Amino acid sequence: MKVFHLKKTRSRVHHTRRYPLYALLALLLIACVTLTILWVKMAGARRQVALARQNLAAGVQTELNAAIRAFEKHELPTADLKGDIIPTMRIRLHAARTGNRIMQDSYREFIVEEQTLDQIEDAVDQVDRMLALGQNTSPAIGVLGSCLDQMEADLTLRFADTGLFVSRTALK
Repeated sequence: MKVFHLKKTRSRVHHTRRYPLYALLALLLIACVTLTILWVKMAGARRQVALARQNLAAGVQTELNAAIRAFEKHELPTADLKGDIIPTMRIRLHAARTGNRIMQDSYREFIVEEQTLDQIEDAVDQVDRMLALGQNTSPAIGVLGSCLDQMEADLTLRFADTGLFVSRTALK
């Protein structure tokens, strides 16, 4: 008399023939887990690259903004063009140019065009030469101001949505 009845017949495949199937299933599981881990790591790396690009862009914009704000000090009665404003602008423009080149080399994009930075640096050099010669700096300051105004307008238009570039009108 049988007490237990099997509802399903047992597999007639020898157990040694099932091992390759188990190995294949284990390899598929390992491959899925590995691909998932790689996908998560690559997504994290992409986020880090985007964050680095954003931080570099913010740094360049900050330096350009600081150069413009340093130039605005020339209207003050105690302004020291030769000792304070021109050196500060040179430092800020050099930092902005360096960050801009890093962005161009790394990400194939830029904050401000090299020609614009060249024009501004030429205008700063002209102001510095006129100061060294003891000549009137008003025309050179006017040219420098127009170059900075044009760059500021371009940057404000380009980065209005980020809020990283603070225009002169916002400071008044």
